Amino acid sequence: MILNVLYEHDEYQQPHGCSHIRLLRPLSHPTISDSLELVASSHLSEERADIVVVERWWKPGLTEHDAQQLIKSIRRRGSRFIYTLDDNLLDLDQDEEGVAVKEVLKSCVRLFARECDLLLVSTDTLKARFDRLARCITVIPNALDERLFGLNNGNDGALVPVLDQHSEPLRFSDGPERNVLKIGFMGTLSHVADLQFILEPLRAILTQYGQYVTFELIGGTTSNRLARSLPEGSIRIIHPGAAVHYDKFIPWMRSSVRWDIGLAPLSERDFNLFKSDIKFLDYAAMGIPGIYSRFGPYAKVVTHGVTGL
Repeated sequence: MILNVLYEHDEYQQPHGCSHIRLLRPLSHPTISDSLELVASSHLSEERADIVVVERWWKPGLTEHDAQQLIKSIRRRGSRFIYTLDDNLLDLDQDEEGVAVKEVLKSCVRLFARECDLLLVSTDTLKARFDRLARCITVIPNALDERLFGLNNGNDGALVPVLDQHSEPLRFSDGPERNVLKIGFMGTLSHVADLQFILEPLRAILTQYGQYVTFELIGGTTSNRLARSLPEGSIRIIHPGAAVHYDKFIPWMRSSVRWDIGLAPLSERDFNLFKSDIKFLDYAAMGIPGIYSRFGPYAKVVTHGVTGL
């Protein structure tokens, strides 16, 4: 079977993180390589595919004309059309950089959802949101590629750590900072509101415990406003350098970051009700104890006091 994946990408044709997590990594996994030929690209392949998968908003500057022409091309070739979403893009007001989402993009989402043979979503709440639009919907929860995390299936089928070129035995707050508790957060720019949601308690902890606690931030905001609102010297902003794309970012984080606690706040806004639990999976696979908002996806997957707080 030939599968042509049109992943969502930036202006440099680079796939987004969700593309790696939900499409590129699982569909290129060696366990299915004998039965599936994956053609992943930013545009429709010249070669006819049995199935064409289109992700989210597909490409920068997407128009209704682009979406209509793509659908016509897929139909003309006799391919099945799968559309995939991991966020409620219909009700998203601002993108990750705080820019208002154009109505034309929401129109393209509606068009893809109506015309596809199958809509793949990441959560039951997303399925319920699109039930009236798409004629066939399947929920496929997020999962991680064990190869990125230095994990293998054990004899009982459970994922167990293995040492490879990227992994080391887990060790937190070691070296000269071994007496400092490190609290960390990682996330895209879409989580600015979520960080602001916990700003007051975070500031109180950093103020009360001073030199014994530090906060490390990866992503989340491009502004220095957050740093200015926290006690001086209590926050460290970490940049992954060239390892910004997911398949490079995870190995970089595993080898570079040592956190005692990972934060996963979600502000109680409607959009977050449709979020998935990917940060829970990432923290857990890296052995980072997590504190999660009792809201949205985390309320369903975190067992308080056992798999997180």
